[in-house]
Amino acid sequence: MRSSPSEVAAAVAPSAEAPGLAPEMLEIRRRALIKRLLPQTMFGRSVLLIVVPLVLVQIIATWVFYARHWEIVSRRLAADVAGEIGMVVDAMKYADTPALQQRCLQLVRHGAEMRYSYTKALYDTYVAPEAPVANPEPALA
Repeated sequence: MRSSPSEVAAAVAPSAEAPGLAPEMLEIRRRALIKRLLPQTMFGRSVLLIVVPLVLVQIIATWVFYARHWEIVSRRLAADVAGEIGMVVDAMKYADTPALQQRCLQLVRHGAEMRYSYTKALYDTYVAPEAPVANPEPALA
């Protein structure tokens, strides 16, 4: 049984896709749809007023927390990896022979659980110029 004039008009009106439909009829149909979706009892309305904001606040708080958390974790992990790579580069400066270089890479590979490799050209360009001299010539007195 239909009680309001808008519900009666919505039931009698043709479909929304029909050409030439009056704008008032569309508005009446929208109101009828909203009325059917919303709770009819006072308990349902009060639960809706209490639960929806709580759920929205929890969703937003969770999203903000995890976004910040993953940003911080990513930044720390990137800094740790960069520090380990810097440690390897510094250690390679003091490895004079290829055997020492390989031993240094093996130790780092087991300690940091990362696989490192280098090429001779990169080593000569970036590491060798800064490497300390093993047997410096004595200074003239």
